[in-house]
Amino acid sequence: MIKYLIFDLDNTIYPSTALINQQIPQRMISFVAKFLNLSFEEAKVLRSQRLPHYGSTLEWLSTEHNLTNYNDFLFSVHPEEEINELPQIQGLRELLTSIDLPKAILTNGPKFHAQRVLEFYNIQDCFTNIYGIVENQLKGKPHPQAYLNILEKENFTLEETLFFDDHPKYVKGFLDIGGKPVLVDRNLEFQDQPFLTSGKVKTIRSIFEIPELLKKYKKRSDSHKKI
Repeated sequence: MIKYLIFDLDNTIYPSTALINQQIPQRMISFVAKFLNLSFEEAKVLRSQRLPHYGSTLEWLSTEHNLTNYNDFLFSVHPEEEINELPQIQGLRELLTSIDLPKAILTNGPKFHAQRVLEFYNIQDCFTNIYGIVENQLKGKPHPQAYLNILEKENFTLEETLFFDDHPKYVKGFLDIGGKPVLVDRNLEFQDQPFLTSGKVKTIRSIFEIPELLKKYKKRSDSHKKI
């Protein structure tokens, strides 16, 4: 039976078409270029080559290039004016308040960024906690402990939890530890991912499909009880 929901933040709470989705990577690349004394294009290529080996750009820079002042990175990537890049979403608060289960945010961004986004949408009270990259010692998704930290602190099990994320790498990370992940794939662009063929990963195009998804899980749980 599903008792707990964990949500990614960026491109999950708001859609991937949002302007902020384009601007965050641009600001990351600009920081890399300045930090490593590269051109923007050189930084873009290098980041694309190294990022697959890490959970986040910050983890890569910290591990390979001795970035120690992570706040420089985080505040450069997430300036206060980033909220101007967020779209309005009709019915978002109503959706989340209608789902009568405890919910948390797990993001590879900083907690202050998540708080800013949730406050913009007036949904901060819909979540019991926010777990950001700093709370996970700069090693966020898809490291197993990033997911397990939440479950240990919130006292829920993998069997009781659904995890929603738009990034295949992070969805697979939750699947690999025995969890129940849901891929938020707005344009169905990731359906060729090999791990999706297992049948253990659900796909939705928007979090507005969650109430219907939860009904299916409840129906399945009820049918198992009758056996």
